[in-house]
Amino acid sequence: MRFKFGVAARKFAQPTVGAALIIVGCIGFAVGNVKMPSWPDLPAALQINLPQPGAATPDGQALGSKAPKSSNTILPSNTLGSNIWQFEVGAGGWGNNEVQYYTNRPQNAHIETNKLTITALRENYSGSQYTSARLNTRGSFEVKYGHLVLHDVTLPKGAGTWPAIWLWPSGKKYSQSQMKGSGDPGLINGEIDILEYVGAAPGEMNASAHAYANYPGRGERSGQVIVDPLKPHDISFDWTTESLSFGVDGKTYFTVKNPHTGPSAWPYDQPYFLVVNMAMGGDWGGMAKTDYPPLGIDNKYTSWQFSVGSITYTPL
Repeated sequence: MRFKFGVAARKFAQPTVGAALIIVGCIGFAVGNVKMPSWPDLPAALQINLPQPGAATPDGQALGSKAPKSSNTILPSNTLGSNIWQFEVGAGGWGNNEVQYYTNRPQNAHIETNKLTITALRENYSGSQYTSARLNTRGSFEVKYGHLVLHDVTLPKGAGTWPAIWLWPSGKKYSQSQMKGSGDPGLINGEIDILEYVGAAPGEMNASAHAYANYPGRGERSGQVIVDPLKPHDISFDWTTESLSFGVDGKTYFTVKNPHTGPSAWPYDQPYFLVVNMAMGGDWGGMAKTDYPPLGIDNKYTSWQFSVGSITYTPL
């Protein structure tokens, strides 16, 4: 989720919501009061599949004959079920002035008909007017170079929704001392937004590659494509040492090339984990405040749904 209005926003710098501080993963700052329970007792309907070499992916692209490398960036088996997911729980804006409370309730996230569905609800909950869900695969599924496809992605209807599928670094390979010039210290190890969608701009998918020297307002690297918002889509991401390419329904629409100027612009040589969430309102999601004051959310709806089917990752 890109930072639409400046560099101060941090997706992993949640404010206090009344619980104890938890240090999450290897990110280089404390995450305030975020509970991350595992998904309890759910069927393994949503799976991340690692196809065998030479097989065909569900989007029809044949895989190479080269066997996956053995490393900690590749899962030890070909299939993992829903136990890969962790919830992030809390409110307070999430660095982008969002207005939802993320819960771990089945009302806000569940698996049905082989799809992970996140449902945002208009309801009063722990001081917030909306609830939703945000999940990640930190510690259980990582990506570093390869072909990633999120199949059968269904977008929500209505202004104020802000769903996203994105990658965040698993560790801290780089530090401030290795950066050139001024930049955003929260993006030293980068961020990759595979999909961002704002309901106030129906049909426009967005992809971005953020880094210390590249973010909204300064050398932003983002691309857009117009799709039918009423139909499901396959969202793809191809990552090599030389480029990041983003596609929809088998067609690439945006590519970022390695400038070979160092990690300030290209920190993408380390493992990242997957995040799936749907925010409500906020700096970008709530951009329709003129039409839907005060939060930019069209409240003719009482619920909004964002869903993802199977996920295929073919490592290089």
